[in-house]
Amino acid sequence: MRYGRLLLERFFNYFWYRESPGLLWLLWPLELVYKAVVTGKQSDTRVEPMTPPCVVVGNVTVGGTGKTPVVIALVRYLLSKGLTVGVISRGYGRSSVGLVEVDSASLVSDTGDEPMLIYKSCKVPVVVAEQRAMAYQHLRHRVDVVLADDGLQHTGLRRSIEIAVVDKQLGFGNGHCLPLGPLREPAERIRSVDHIIYRGSKAHGGAYLVPQDFCQAGGQALSLEQMLAEHPTIEIVTAIGAPRRLQADLQALGFRTRLRSFPDHYQFKHSDFINTTHTVVVTEKDAVKLPDSANDVWVYRTQMRIPETTLTNLWTQLEALL
Repeated sequence: MRYGRLLLERFFNYFWYRESPGLLWLLWPLELVYKAVVTGKQSDTRVEPMTPPCVVVGNVTVGGTGKTPVVIALVRYLLSKGLTVGVISRGYGRSSVGLVEVDSASLVSDTGDEPMLIYKSCKVPVVVAEQRAMAYQHLRHRVDVVLADDGLQHTGLRRSIEIAVVDKQLGFGNGHCLPLGPLREPAERIRSVDHIIYRGSKAHGGAYLVPQDFCQAGGQALSLEQMLAEHPTIEIVTAIGAPRRLQADLQALGFRTRLRSFPDHYQFKHSDFINTTHTVVVTEKDAVKLPDSANDVWVYRTQMRIPETTLTNLWTQLEALL
């Protein structure tokens, strides 16, 4: 089942990120239906002053653009400004329903991997609910500002500020909406958001991940140089939206790599970590889903850096709403 889903993801990505949709042109009538539905919903999106302000971080394409690392970076930035911050999310991939507030006793299967990662990384209130407006109401009297991890298309959620995260390399793919292309809504939607964060590289002036170190569950940590010297060949086991980019990043650091990727949000099992031939490395998002038996796994830790001008502009806008 999981490999069927992974093959399906790869099939669509192959055509979505080419100049022409190729075989997917057969789905053109479905794109027309999808766009008609999305266009109708767009008129319901309400951007207005709120107390506390709600800042939505999302994207207009499916797949991993780095929204959650951006949310974590923004939470830390706002905490440094002396604000109290809460985060809301749908909790994609969770088995629970309704409203759940993440705490130290929560199971990742009940919260979803991204909300759990945000909670463990930032130690701020994190609430998941299918209706994100309900999650906002749950937090509104406890914090100065609420960040929504994803939700640009969730028209039931009022918002004060919209931030779109765009992969600078992939852009909008073939420019078509689902299922013909990767767009959740027409590309012109990007013109209506308050801020665009381009996920790219330091050299190109976008937001980028800065490598930190590698750690294990027992607390042992190795610097990048130590890890490369002791474990030059690694096996990447991951369930994220952009596994090839992760592999390229680690290869750029000097590692020889083997990649085993699973569908985004996949819940790992003990069998996924047996019969490995090299040192296993996972991301921090993967780490919150590791089975207890996977205690010899190294976690690759990173931090997202957002351009200072973007942070300053956001703070100027947010400060006027507080």
